[in-house]
Amino acid sequence: MTTDLPKDFNAPVDIEVDRDKGSVLLRNIIKDDPQNPLYIEYYIDKQFVENISKTRKIDIFFVNERFDELGKFEVKLMKEDLAIIRREIGLGN
Repeated sequence: MTTDLPKDFNAPVDIEVDRDKGSVLLRNIIKDDPQNPLYIEYYIDKQFVENISKTRKIDIFFVNERFDELGKFEVKLMKEDLAIIRREIGLGN
């Protein structure tokens, strides 16, 4: 849930993967504003990675407190991004 939406729903995205206490954290950095990019962080599991490996994209839905959809942002995944994510979650290439 958020009230902070991307200023540009076609903005480029950087992807970072971190390990946190045995879990894998995926961070999408939406570069909609060079001075203030939008950070989206969430924990991922093997099932999530298997699904995004098939579609090669991540759909991020922005909703308000009533879960009304405010917008949808699509993160297209490059082959290299998927390789890093799969390796970090323990699936290999």
